[in-house]
Amino acid sequence: MQPNDQIEKDIVKKRIFLIITSSCIIVLISIATIFVLKTLNPVAKNNKSTAKVYLTKDIASSYSKTGTINGLSSDTYRQYISAKLLIIYKNDEHSYSVYVPADDNVTSIQIKESQPTDKKSIQEQTTAFMSQKGLKLDKTNTVDKYNVSYVTYINEKITCQLTSYEPDVAHKSPRTHQLACVEISKINSEYSSTDKLLNIYKLSSKIPTFTASSRLTKTEGDKSYAILSLRSSGVGYRLLFAAVNNNWDYICNLSSSNNNISPSSKYNLTTEIKAKINDPKYGDFLSKNIK
Repeated sequence: MQPNDQIEKDIVKKRIFLIITSSCIIVLISIATIFVLKTLNPVAKNNKSTAKVYLTKDIASSYSKTGTINGLSSDTYRQYISAKLLIIYKNDEHSYSVYVPADDNVTSIQIKESQPTDKKSIQEQTTAFMSQKGLKLDKTNTVDKYNVSYVTYINEKITCQLTSYEPDVAHKSPRTHQLACVEISKINSEYSSTDKLLNIYKLSSKIPTFTASSRLTKTEGDKSYAILSLRSSGVGYRLLFAAVNNNWDYICNLSSSNNNISPSSKYNLTTEIKAKINDPKYGDFLSKNIK
């Protein structure tokens, strides 16, 4: 029986040894795995943080460089930067589009009138360029009435829009391509400002049906005004709002019909409207700017 006892003891020892060895191996593998993950994660984070983020001015500047868009060569187009262009954009949360000023832009005007249409080619080259800059094609909208095409590109930070105008023989306007870029935050801000004015307007009048809006604003000291233009297929509206210390009120509709408008007047200033514009609380701020 002694030899059997010894054999059993040896077997038990071997099992204990195997268990301990296996446990050690598992621990070592776990430590190695944690080490590898900690080593790789900073690399992934660094890759993410060093990814190129293009600003609107970078895109406009790069787009205007010779050779970027072959179809816009100096032989066929003259390029310049506009003081300000407008982007028209509609987000998913609203039923109307907004016009947003875009400081970063480039305008290309055709030199040779006899050059065949190149709109499709320019759009395709621009789409490829935008893809390289991290922007995807968002939407294409052609306005046949005015022979104007809008192609919009977007990412999570910015929006760029290529606007193409076909030649207008009657008005002697050459073929033109305009690229303008703006931050998404500015589009959101424009919607917010417009909604604020519309909420004030609906306290006294029903909001008309419209498809697009734009704002013209000016501030002097503690006084401000905004003209909110609402565009529809029918009648247009130019709603005047004014504020003192940022307390806004609706004043009037500058587009009200009147057959006695002075030819020198930019707006339809009826006797009633003039009385509102000359309200003492605005001083001469409105009367000197709204003529």
